[in-house]
Amino acid sequence: GRFWLHLDIDVIDGEAMPAVDDPLPDGPDWGQTAELLRPLLRSPALLGADVTILNPSLDPDDRYARKVIDLLAAASEAPESE
Repeated sequence: GRFWLHLDIDVIDGEAMPAVDDPLPDGPDWGQTAELLRPLLRSPALLGADVTILNPSLDPDDRYARKVIDLLAAASEAPESE
């Protein structure tokens, strides 16, 4: 019943997320990834999570690191009706 969420950030489409070692085409965009993560991050069964593969040397201005943080924050927020 309990689970750990491991997110390799290179699953996001390479054009949307180039700050990984092996960006690939045809992955989900940022919004689609948030939709996939939302029920997982809000689940009471979630024990914890980690995010990997972001390469800081390919993100010198931290633009993509901030996008990852924004992604996780948006997917974790409670709906407004709660």
